[in-house]
Amino acid sequence: TIAARVRRAGGPAELAEAPDLVVVAVKMFDLAGALDDLAAWPAVPVLTIQNGIGAEELVASARPGVGLIAGSLTSPVERPGPAEVRWRGRGGIALAPAAGAVGPLVDALVAAFSGVGLPARRLADPRAMKWSKLFGNLVGNALSALADRDPAAVYADPRLFAIERRQLLEVLAVMRAAHLPLVALPGADVRLLALAVRLPAPLSRAVLRPVVRRARGGTSP
Repeated sequence: TIAARVRRAGGPAELAEAPDLVVVAVKMFDLAGALDDLAAWPAVPVLTIQNGIGAEELVASARPGVGLIAGSLTSPVERPGPAEVRWRGRGGIALAPAAGAVGPLVDALVAAFSGVGLPARRLADPRAMKWSKLFGNLVGNALSALADRDPAAVYADPRLFAIERRQLLEVLAVMRAAHLPLVALPGADVRLLALAVRLPAPLSRAVLRPVVRRARGGTSP
């Protein structure tokens, strides 16, 4: 258990000096508004931790020439209370320089996260990292929500699994066309997942069913 004293500020004006780094942890559709709030700190580097594609391009466009780090979090966490975060003990965080001279800052962050027990890794290609995370996030997620069935039920149904597998193969095809390799994330080597997805459908489903059941930990999207 690690206890930390956190100062909460309602906006940049409430801080006496600029921070060393801004971690933008809002949803993608709130990102543009969050960047407007950072106008008071035009030179402070930014860490984008969003899932999905496009956050880094949006930040780079709004803050040209400013340091930018892309992050992908693979650690499942819970919030038992308003002032407590519980880590489930798996996964970690991957960081990749995206713009500016942020190499030393990335190394410092990797060391800081690792120092408190959260596995951290520096990766070279931020786009490959984000697409790899997207590929992993799609497993037992969107289709489960659309069909209103648990991921285990989706993978137990050959018809639903066929749709699930098709979307995963589509992502792999897009990555191949964009010349983006799959990369291993801390605690989530999606390269092994891709091998399983490419197997013949019956064998792929047999391999992935227990994996998805364990990965979701009983939670639904």
